[in-house]
Amino acid sequence: MGFLNAKKTLRENELEHLNKHTETMIFYEAPHRLKKTLQAMLKVFGEERKIVLCRELTKRYEEFLRGNLAEAIEWTETQEVRGEFCLIVAGREKELADEQQDPTERLPLEEQVKLLLTDGTMRVNDAIKLVAKKNKLKKQLVYKAYHHLDSE
Repeated sequence: MGFLNAKKTLRENELEHLNKHTETMIFYEAPHRLKKTLQAMLKVFGEERKIVLCRELTKRYEEFLRGNLAEAIEWTETQEVRGEFCLIVAGREKELADEQQDPTERLPLEEQVKLLLTDGTMRVNDAIKLVAKKNKLKKQLVYKAYHHLDSE
């Protein structure tokens, strides 16, 4: 998944859309934003979601901290947060994901983008990026669909 948006509302919107994924998700995070990102994940995913904090990968002080989101936040409050982080977050359990099937995934790409734009908190390019990620498509394809550009 890469880096989440730095803005709180956009970050939480991204996480809301990722909440039903059953696949393991991998994020990158800078040390100064780690605590806020973990708190946003806790709010959206719940405190029991499993996570691995990977610190300073491929470096001398490489470290792995395993547990749930509540434990990860507790760790950030008791330790000095240093180094670059890779966050490995467990996907949602299949049964729970099936219960929360997103009906918008069956809509055309253009409609999915428009739905994200209805509350006015997201920019068009951010919505296009999110729809592409959600549908596992290239951004350019969603961009062309939204702007009604013919693929040549």
